[in-house]
Amino acid sequence: MLSGYNMLLRLWVLILTIPVVSASSHTYMEQDIQVYNRDDGIRLAGTLTIPDSIRPHAAIVLATGSGSQDRDEEWAGHRPFKYLACHLAEHGYAVLRMDDRGVGESQGDSEESSVNDYVRDLNAAIEKLDSCFGYTICKGIFGHSEGGTAAIRIAVDNPRCSFIMTSGAPAWDGDSVIMSQTRARMQAEHGGWENESAERYMLELIKSDMPEGTLLRKLIMTVFPGTKDTIGYSDVPNGPFAQLRYMISPPFREIVRNRPEACIKNVTVPWLALNGDKDSQVLPENLRQISRWNPQATTVMLKDHNHWMQHCVTGEVNEYDTITEDISQEMLNIITDWLDGIFKRYPD
Repeated sequence: MLSGYNMLLRLWVLILTIPVVSASSHTYMEQDIQVYNRDDGIRLAGTLTIPDSIRPHAAIVLATGSGSQDRDEEWAGHRPFKYLACHLAEHGYAVLRMDDRGVGESQGDSEESSVNDYVRDLNAAIEKLDSCFGYTICKGIFGHSEGGTAAIRIAVDNPRCSFIMTSGAPAWDGDSVIMSQTRARMQAEHGGWENESAERYMLELIKSDMPEGTLLRKLIMTVFPGTKDTIGYSDVPNGPFAQLRYMISPPFREIVRNRPEACIKNVTVPWLALNGDKDSQVLPENLRQISRWNPQATTVMLKDHNHWMQHCVTGEVNEYDTITEDISQEMLNIITDWLDGIFKRYPD
């Protein structure tokens, strides 16, 4: 005999979802839904993937990395979040993934949105899952890169978040992460970095409380040191000028100012933290730092994996286009094994 809750959930699933048959002969269902962020008054478009079972083991929100991302975190034809959602649903977990603000069918301004905004969006997603499945099913977040930063903050501040999983989440201060990314890229592409001191100086300016107009002027003079103070914005090439404009934006300044130590130390919910040992964007030492600051976290370093959790040779950005894998099966298995260790001890 089904409980009243399970009968209602089953009816909701049958009415609103379309069954999909996976390669492993299990079924899951996908439904486009909307998430309303009441704090900011915007609606976010997403997809809810539901396992073919009465009661999911848990429900998970997927949090994309930095930049404007759609719900599949699609790049260069790869759709890692689509594969992750389907894999988790096949193993009994409900998954919600959303277009970022201003992307796809989601409302909001993608250029002005910050990590703080993203945290509110993800909290709204957890609230949506509560309305779909009730409070008896645990809710958690999987965050990739900057999405991991948001997941860590939510784990500390939102009591409805029962667990988190992060992939390539920064543990260093924001400016240190940017310096390490640029250094790795310059070393791979040019064998060294002549302008490292200038980059560090620019990041110090960006971290300051300097007004945007003054900051933009100083950054222009740093990038083009031979110019006069009277140089006009129209004299700056379009490409560099667009980059400088982004560097003075509140979202980028927030990234540079990020200091994750306190939040990492204060995470008390179960936490699976992953990193590729050849990640050139969030270096493997970040994962080791997470382990030092939060020994309770389960940390896994994946051999020969890059920032996108694909098998790789070098892990450098210029190698990305040569990789056909969307996301490694090894990573998917680690995630579901960890989740099953927590939730499969409970009966379905």
